[in-house]
Amino acid sequence: MSAAPLQQNRLLGIGLRIAAVACFGCMAAALKLASDAGANVPELIFYRSVFGLPPLFAWIAWNRDFGAWRTSRPLAHVTRAAMGLVAMALNFTALALLP
Repeated sequence: MSAAPLQQNRLLGIGLRIAAVACFGCMAAALKLASDAGANVPELIFYRSVFGLPPLFAWIAWNRDFGAWRTSRPLAHVTRAAMGLVAMALNFTALALLP
């Protein structure tokens, strides 16, 4: 027998997508303001990462999905993390350099 299809809540999906766009817009505005005030890009990356960890920890604790920390491919995980860090640095640098 096949598993029952997941219940879809389209309005919740739309609302979450709008909230995500609003959060990214607020983050970009805050980054621009901080860079104009004299904060450098590595500092901005640090603070974005520090404030991003508590929601991640809360989500893992809420779902009790402690297996989310395990990986069977650690080198691929490190490579993905490095690429994400480079992408964040380039994105933040582009925002800081905008007039």
